[in-house]
Amino acid sequence: KQQYLLDLGVAKVASSRDSEDYETSLAAWCEQEGPPDIVLNSLSGEFIRISLQYMADRGLFVELGKRGVWSSEKVAKAAPDVCYHLVALD
Repeated sequence: KQQYLLDLGVAKVASSRDSEDYETSLAAWCEQEGPPDIVLNSLSGEFIRISLQYMADRGLFVELGKRGVWSSEKVAKAAPDVCYHLVALD
C-alpha cells in the first residue's frame, strides 16, 4: 500500500502498524519542513495523540475514522488550538 501511494506521488507515507515508527517519521518530517497544517485521519488510539502532537498551531484535524475516534472534548484537552471535525463518508 505504501508503494502504491508513493507511485501516485504522495510525498510523505508512514507506517500505521507501529506507533513508534509513525512518531519517528512525523518528527523527522516536522524537523525538515515544519508541522502539517491539516491532518486527514483514519487511525485510532495512540496514533491520534501522536498526530495531534505534531500539528501546527491552529491546524485542522479531519477525522475520517469510525472506530476509536476521539470526542471533541478529548481533542480540545490534548490540542486546544486545533480545529477538529468528524466526517462520516458513508
